[in-house]
This record gives sequence, structure tokens and C-alpha cells, in this order.
Amino acid sequence: MTIIEGCLLEGVDYAGKTSIAKKLIEKLKKENVRVKYNKDYISDNYFSKKLISKGDKLIAPDISQDLFYIITKIIDINNYKINKKEFIIQDRYLLSTLNHFSFFYLNKNRDIFKIYDKGIHFKKNIYLTSTLSTKIERFKKNKPTDSFDIYLSNNLDMFQEYDNFCLSNVPKSEDWKIIQTDNLSIESLVNIIIHFIKN
Repeated sequence: MTIIEGCLLEGVDYAGKTSIAKKLIEKLKKENVRVKYNKDYISDNYFSKKLISKGDKLIAPDISQDLFYIITKIIDINNYKINKKEFIIQDRYLLSTLNHFSFFYLNKNRDIFKIYDKGIHFKKNIYLTSTLSTKIERFKKNKPTDSFDIYLSNNLDMFQEYDNFCLSNVPKSEDWKIIQTDNLSIESLVNIIIHFIKN
């Protein structure tokens, strides 16, 4: 098992992962930590770039595209070269892809999670969750423009069920911190995460 010196941020859409990651990096850099940010993938490869460029065209769960996501993650895992001098802030990774596939296409069957055990893991892991009322408020404040986010905003009960499902799949054998993000500012969340990273 490959374990990266870094922190993985997981959670469903509108959990605040990207906003938190950016602030987290700012704070770590001020502490002279050599830090690198990755979103979805940990190494550049042709397939991941093509997929990201087409991501805004996804209207609803699309099994062909999501199969491609799994394939590109496997390629990504095999291409990764460890850089021990960098602390990685990873904005979602393989667990997100497997959760998505299991929930939307496999009727929550968890057999696919066997892939996870053979993947790349992170020293520290965060799962960001929220209540349905908070998700509704976030959609109101930041109107979704991405077609899949629009799909989620139109199926809110399903969206909350999806969050709960993802939360239930957090690996108990790893170092995870579950953070309920309701009523917490980005700054507060960053401070909680930094404390977790350092301990």
C-alpha cells in the first residue's frame, strides 16, 4: 500500500472542499510548508485531461463517463511518483469515484470498493458533510452552473442520501476526521484541519 504524505479532502459536491483546500494551502505556505494542490488526480495524464475538459457536459449520472473516471484513476495510481519533499492537499480522489459509481449504478453494492484497498492512500483524511438545510442554503448562495450540480439541486433528498452513503464508506482502518460543516466558517474549518494534520 502506498501512503502519501498529505491530506485528502473528501465529501460530495458543495461540501466546500476546493475553497477549504485553497485557504489551507495559503496557511501552510505561511508556515513554510512545501505544499502541492491536486484536484481529482495526483498525476497528469492524457485521459484525465480529456475527461476534465468534457466534465461540464455531464447532465446526469452517465455510466460510460464514470467508467472512464475509474479507468483514469487506475492509470493515475500507476503513474504516480512519490515526492517526499511535498505535502499534498488532495481535493477528492478514488473514494469519491467509487462512491459515485456504487450509488448511482450498482444499487449501493460495495464490491467495487475492493479497488480502493489496492490504490494510493493518504496519511490524513477529512470527510466534509452537512445537513440537507445547509445544502439548500449553499445552492441558494452559489447557484449551480455545472450541469451535474444542477441535477443534484433538483434532487435534494437523493443528494442527502448520497452524502450519507459516502459517509458510511469512510474506511475505518485509516486516519479520518469527519467534520460537520454546518455553521462553520472556512477559517474555522481550516484551523480544525490544520490541528488534525499536526496531531
